[in-house]
Amino acid sequence: MPHVLEGYTRATAYALDNKPLAEELKARLEARVRLAEASVEVDAARELQRRCIREILAKAERGEEFTNLERARYRRDKNFAARLCVQAVNRLFEASGGHAIAESEAMQRYHRDVHAASHHQGLSWDTAAEDFGRQALGLSPLPGRFG
Repeated sequence: MPHVLEGYTRATAYALDNKPLAEELKARLEARVRLAEASVEVDAARELQRRCIREILAKAERGEEFTNLERARYRRDKNFAARLCVQAVNRLFEASGGHAIAESEAMQRYHRDVHAASHHQGLSWDTAAEDFGRQALGLSPLPGRFG
């Protein structure tokens, strides 16, 4: 994700030979706001993942078993972190202008790649959210789902 933010920053200061355009883009409130929103989404996703990893490693080190609810929460958090990253890239892509769709543009590749990764079988928000909701309400996981 840091590459996406750097790519957007470069795209916002697009056309190094065209100083008036670069200055105009740097001055655009929208560009600064989108960058701020995307960066906080990435930071939140990173912290969510780090918290889960710390908890998992600490429990494993103590030799404790994971409850079904903890497992469901870790899956929920992993999936939500992925959603945050997709939102961040979408936000930057949409604010990058028409040139962002060109194959030569890094932003196009970031947009494509984050969407491809987010469609991995293990990153199904609906499944993770439903599993967490069931566990939180004291229901059993659906057949074929991890408990």
